[in-house]
Amino acid sequence: MEKELDKGQLIKYMKGEISFEEWKEGDQLYQLIESGALGKPSTSGSLPSGASSGGSRQRVNSDLQQATTTSSLGGNFLLILSDSSVVVKLPNIKKETEQDEHDLEQIDKSGDVELIEEEEGEEEEEDDDEEEEEEMEIDEDEKNEEEDSTDTEIQKNIAVLSKMGIKKRVNETPKRGRGAPRGRRRKKVPKHLAGLMGEANLCFARGESKNAETMCLEIVRQAPKCPEPYQLLSMISEENGESERSLQFAILGALLNSYDPDEWTKVIEMCMDQKNLDMALYCYTQAIKYSNNKFPLLREKANLLEEMGEHSRAQSVKRMMIKYLPEDDAEEYLQLAKELTKYAHESGDDIAAVQIMERAINKHKDLITYEDVNMMAELLMPLKRFKETVQLLVTHCGVIIEREGQETPMETGVTTSSAIDGKEESDDLSLDKIVNITVPDALPIDLKVKFAISLIQLDVKGHVIEKCLQPLYKSSAESMGDLYLDVAEAYLEKGNNEKACPILSSLIRSKNYNLPAVWLRFADCLNSLGDLKRAAKAYQKVVAQVPAHLEARLALATIEQQAGRTKSALNLLSFDLEDGASVLSQDIQLAYRKCLLLHSSGHDKEFADLVVTLLKQNYVKGLPEESDSFELFTGDMSSITPMDWYNLTLKARPTLKKLGRSQDMADIAQMAVNGEKQHKDINARFEMENFEFLLIFALYFNKEYKACYRALRSMVRKYAENNRFMNFFGLVANKANESKHNRFCLRMTLSACPDSLAFCFMNGFNSMMRGSYKHALGEYVRGLRKDMESPILNFCIGITFFAIANQKFVDKKHSVILQGFAFLKRYETYRGACQETFYNIGRALHGSGLTHLAVHYYHKALEMKPTIADFKYDLSCEIAHNLALIYIQSKNEEMAAEILSKHCVI
Repeated sequence: MEKELDKGQLIKYMKGEISFEEWKEGDQLYQLIESGALGKPSTSGSLPSGASSGGSRQRVNSDLQQATTTSSLGGNFLLILSDSSVVVKLPNIKKETEQDEHDLEQIDKSGDVELIEEEEGEEEEEDDDEEEEEEMEIDEDEKNEEEDSTDTEIQKNIAVLSKMGIKKRVNETPKRGRGAPRGRRRKKVPKHLAGLMGEANLCFARGESKNAETMCLEIVRQAPKCPEPYQLLSMISEENGESERSLQFAILGALLNSYDPDEWTKVIEMCMDQKNLDMALYCYTQAIKYSNNKFPLLREKANLLEEMGEHSRAQSVKRMMIKYLPEDDAEEYLQLAKELTKYAHESGDDIAAVQIMERAINKHKDLITYEDVNMMAELLMPLKRFKETVQLLVTHCGVIIEREGQETPMETGVTTSSAIDGKEESDDLSLDKIVNITVPDALPIDLKVKFAISLIQLDVKGHVIEKCLQPLYKSSAESMGDLYLDVAEAYLEKGNNEKACPILSSLIRSKNYNLPAVWLRFADCLNSLGDLKRAAKAYQKVVAQVPAHLEARLALATIEQQAGRTKSALNLLSFDLEDGASVLSQDIQLAYRKCLLLHSSGHDKEFADLVVTLLKQNYVKGLPEESDSFELFTGDMSSITPMDWYNLTLKARPTLKKLGRSQDMADIAQMAVNGEKQHKDINARFEMENFEFLLIFALYFNKEYKACYRALRSMVRKYAENNRFMNFFGLVANKANESKHNRFCLRMTLSACPDSLAFCFMNGFNSMMRGSYKHALGEYVRGLRKDMESPILNFCIGITFFAIANQKFVDKKHSVILQGFAFLKRYETYRGACQETFYNIGRALHGSGLTHLAVHYYHKALEMKPTIADFKYDLSCEIAHNLALIYIQSKNEEMAAEILSKHCVI
């Protein structure tokens, strides 16, 4: 017998006309036909032609085994439905929880706590609208499928209602318009499934769990966003002992009914029973969103986070707890604020700690104790907020301030705004006008001392501070030594060594505070006051008790050096000093100070040995491949500035040169240059250029001319116009005898330095050495165009013409000699008449065979004195020797002997 395929099957099932299995089978067949898996039903509701009831049922069952549905729920939860099972895929709960906590904390800070609820409400309203549309479609289908008699009866009823003035059906639910206010409604089971949901509840109550589960799965398949079937499935799974599956269904039910915090509370209990703490945290976050009483949930969540070791997240939750704490529970509010303040302080966030404690004090002023004030003062003072500390003590501790011209003492203090946000503070306190301060006797001495220290830091008049410190001075330094030391340090910080000295003197005479740290402060105080003798004894006390104390050794060595006891100072800076089992570590600052002391005292050898090791260790830090070779000294290398290292290198250069250790200087300079090149911004390193020159001179004095030449080549572009540099470059090039020097000079002339006069000379000299006189002449003429009155250029051009004339094959030799002689006369004009000028002209004529003219210029040169009054610049010997050669060649040996005996005899 064929079954009907429309939704009227549900009505028959509800009336008891068919069984649940028959209704479910027919409904599945209907769904498959509607989806196109089977043929469309005929108008009579019968099966497709050619298909029997049994065959259709088999096809339906086989298709149902493969049919699955996937639904996405809130919170990135995924629901996979099949004909007989439900699979829940959970997201990364920890990530979801942290994201929700962050969003909730941001919204809580902004004060718009209802923002999330409104967004959730909008989503729920959209779902409700969809469900209403589906229900209306179902109602429309049912209405079209009713019998004609039923339609007639309904029409009659409507007519009767119209006569009564009722225009809408009584059971019709009005649809909310687009402009109507939004409100939350519980997502109910659709009307056509409400009866089935009730039947499932009855089956579960009767103990028919299997049927109840089947009905719930069918409801989930048709309406996956209704919470009721999931809640019932959770109870069924729990009864069957499937705790994990029960939890999954409970979570889905809570998500679909997320605005109900009671649902989340139930899920939390299940998570805690199953030790699923990450899921419990997620549920706490969701429950807190929608709960009107958030504080208990926040407290439970904070406790759970503490148990899990998530202390940072727990403190964030506790900060939210403060906002939702009931106003009447002030003691718990203060206790919670103290816990948060302590945690923020231990975490290093003192500003946040001040904010929390300041808010608590301002909110519950009547319950503030001395302990609370002390905690707040200890937070403010390290932040240098001494004005606020004074204000705190005046406001909450009964301190009275009297000022000049004030009739009534100030008991309530002044209003100072918080400096956390950089706001300006009021100047009503007028610290320079304070003449008297009255401190209550009941105020603890710790707060009295903190008040006095704040006044010291604010430069209040001395007699006012002394009055505040009287209770401390009446107490023994043995019992109140820590407070004595705090006051002394405050005076030292302000540079008031006269006030600090007697306080420290009292401490070192006590038994409990006769400590190296106190002795060191006492020694520094005496040193600042100029009492070097007592300061040296105090430093010796420190060194005796703590031999490896670097600061004390350096200070004592400085005093010994000033007193002229260099040997004692060097002993203090030695590395081989032992005191029992403890050996003085080789600190970098100690080595640096010892270097300076050795240099100033003239211990060159010891200074050279130490400075080489020290500088190599410093400059090798930029070279990773060599950094393990020089780790001899410990300590912070950055404690010595780059300028100090550079000055030490300059001090080392002459000493190493004096001792013949140019190789060490070259190694240090090379390491320094390579290390500086590791930095991206080389131009910003002022040492780079100076270290390059140090390297060049170190290589030159070490006679490494080829390496020096290569180093100079890299600097030629920058210093091509510097005459001294180019002179030195030419000198090194001559000594290095580099084969590629000629091509380098030509390349620089053609590309980088076409206007460089120095390269004109170098190219000309190189061409002259190779015998390319015409090329040399071209370079010299190119230079002459830039400086027509240059004596050296005119001289070079003149001797180049003479060199061309002296060649074997040359046209118009006399004309070439005449041009050369003309340039030599220009050379005489611009250089001036002197021994050098006449000798050079005579030598050029002598080389060309014009001996009669050469003799003339040689005699004129002998009559002149040297340009520079120094024997090594006197050319008389050379001139006399050349004249003697000419006389000998002309058979005038007597004249040659006379010239030689007069000018060449030593």
